[in-house]
Amino acid sequence: VMDNFEHLHKAGSLVLELLAKAPCLKILVTSRTRLMLKGEHLFCVSDLSRPGLVLAGSEKTAVPARAKETWDAVALFLSAAHRVRPDLLLDKKNFQAVSRICDLTGGMPLALILAAGWMDVFPPEEIADQIQESLDFLRTDIQDMPQRHQSISAVFDTSWSCLAREEKELLMTLAAFEHSFTLAAAARVAGIDSQTAARNITNLARKSLLRADPETGRFEMHPLLRQYAGKHLSASGHKENVLSAHTLYYLDLACENEQGLIGASMPACRRNMDADFPNIRQAWQRAVDQKDINPLVRAAKGIYIYFDMHTLYHEGLALFEPARALVMEKARTAPCPDMALILLCRLDMAANDRLTARQSSELKEMAGLCLRLAVKRKEQSGRAFSLLLMGAVAQKEQAWDKAIRLFGLSLRA
Repeated sequence: VMDNFEHLHKAGSLVLELLAKAPCLKILVTSRTRLMLKGEHLFCVSDLSRPGLVLAGSEKTAVPARAKETWDAVALFLSAAHRVRPDLLLDKKNFQAVSRICDLTGGMPLALILAAGWMDVFPPEEIADQIQESLDFLRTDIQDMPQRHQSISAVFDTSWSCLAREEKELLMTLAAFEHSFTLAAAARVAGIDSQTAARNITNLARKSLLRADPETGRFEMHPLLRQYAGKHLSASGHKENVLSAHTLYYLDLACENEQGLIGASMPACRRNMDADFPNIRQAWQRAVDQKDINPLVRAAKGIYIYFDMHTLYHEGLALFEPARALVMEKARTAPCPDMALILLCRLDMAANDRLTARQSSELKEMAGLCLRLAVKRKEQSGRAFSLLLMGAVAQKEQAWDKAIRLFGLSLRA
């Protein structure tokens, strides 16, 4: 048995020599890095199972009683916590915080043990907050703990030091992805060609720094490693550029999928959107935070179609509402005709809600503003969206003839 073999650089020749001299020998190697030998058989060790952060109301009351038996991460955290706090009981009050700790640590055993070591000082809610705030919180002063295991940062420092410069640069860039991603997305956001991206992503995956799913062709970074790489990205001075590239890529992707979602390729396009939508949501939220209206307008129709085909109107409303507030703000400083589309999408996601007199007046005013701008700038799409918005407001007000007339005008815009 050879443990922690990644610390022995280029020691694969030793394994080959042993096997050559003892043909019946079988060697079990644990390593974060592949040996890249012809005879090796891989057995990937996954993270410990952990509960989701959101549980159905009927489930929530029953969960704590069977949590240890159901989720390995919870069982390990409680076992380690009992060393410093023997009277700890898992109940409905603290279960969500413990679940959050399991999620933030990604089910990594060492991280769970280090987190549990703070239970004699802090409640689980505070521990979760501290982990989210800084990776450096996951450390210990236990004297007989091996130095390389006394902090999560020390574990990652070892792997980081073994990377080539371009691998470090790519790993920092990939910290922008909070969810799984494709090779094409990584190449575009990193600004490198697909062959270079494929080579370096493969290297990172074979060093256990990325999780690869051969079935889907998607990759994902462990949440703690993403936090670590994110610190290096911030220190590099390139964080804003990388996040902007991520935002533009995924909002443009939503725009590109617009026709596919209503055409012959709809099933495949829908599956791709399902896989990428967490990234699209992340990109949308960042564009709103950055007050960048143009990519939001480009992506709005594709995102609307996606929500509509899934009948996810409450989720759609939650996504479009902050963008609506941004449109109302931009109307006073830098209005554009196509902003009417975002107001229209938000209005349609709340199809069952009645408009107040004030809301109706605001929407009519905005539709009129966008229409005047569209006519002045001769922008056909802005004119159509403005008339559609006017028609939708009229429909809400049960002014049926007016709504029909406005919808007809929008089709001829």
